[in-house]
Amino acid sequence: MILISSCLLGSEVRYNGGHTEYKWITRVLGKHADFYPVCPEVAMGLGVPREQIHIEYSPRKDGFIVKNRKGDDLTSLVRRVVDQYRTEFKNIEFDGVILQAKSPSCGLERVKYFNYDSGVTDRYLQGFFAQFLILNMIDVPKIDSGRFHDLDSRIHFLTQVFAHYRFRIHRKLKLPIQDFHRDYKYFLMSYHQDGMRELGKIAARNDENQMERYRHGLMSMLALPRKKTNILNTLYHMMGYLKKRISRQEKEYLYRLFSQSMTSPVGFKEADRLLHFLIEKNDISYLKRQYYFNPFPQDLMNWIR
Repeated sequence: MILISSCLLGSEVRYNGGHTEYKWITRVLGKHADFYPVCPEVAMGLGVPREQIHIEYSPRKDGFIVKNRKGDDLTSLVRRVVDQYRTEFKNIEFDGVILQAKSPSCGLERVKYFNYDSGVTDRYLQGFFAQFLILNMIDVPKIDSGRFHDLDSRIHFLTQVFAHYRFRIHRKLKLPIQDFHRDYKYFLMSYHQDGMRELGKIAARNDENQMERYRHGLMSMLALPRKKTNILNTLYHMMGYLKKRISRQEKEYLYRLFSQSMTSPVGFKEADRLLHFLIEKNDISYLKRQYYFNPFPQDLMNWIR
């Protein structure tokens, strides 16, 4: 389940009566995910269309004030709606969040905050609903519609969403967490080898009381960018399974691709593709199960752009 701003699904709930439908989300991602649409400003009873709202803060006080253009204080409505969502979300298991960029309610970054004393915009933070989600859904991956346009950011987000989903299903079905960790081993290694080993120790205990610790460690690791040196180390580890099964020419070509990947603008794509092919060709069952090559459904990869 993905929590999403209603306007991104085509609902005409924007302040001007319009929407910001993101067709890749509705037409492609929608085939693989269920959406839970929300619009905090409509939930506040502000109507459609409505006056734009903005956020003010005082350097002399904690907290913020939400107002419309007339200057009406809407902060009490914000608190009521946030409490409403807190109750509403209590029994819903979300695997990701996609929000409307720069919205005073939903924006995850670069939301304007007006200085109450000077009237000048001098802070750029999160919208009030986004703040609530950040504090209450710590390990759930989040992205806004602005960053979703960036290919690498989109891939990174989808990687986190499907890892979160698969881990949640493993727990729901009471499957051994060691199986989950085994299938994610090399993908986690490509992020941080020591972190992968620490999670492996937790998984080996298979202690239900440690599962939230595992989930937090998993999602914290996947939230980080991958370093090329870690990816290269992972590829060499996987290639170890092929050494006795491929020709000298294939080995040399792979080694050359690995070396070039550190400086090539294409990165590791060619090396990944060839290694994946050789694993399939030689039927290395352990590596075929790894999510390293398919961290999310192939259909999404085909349509990622």
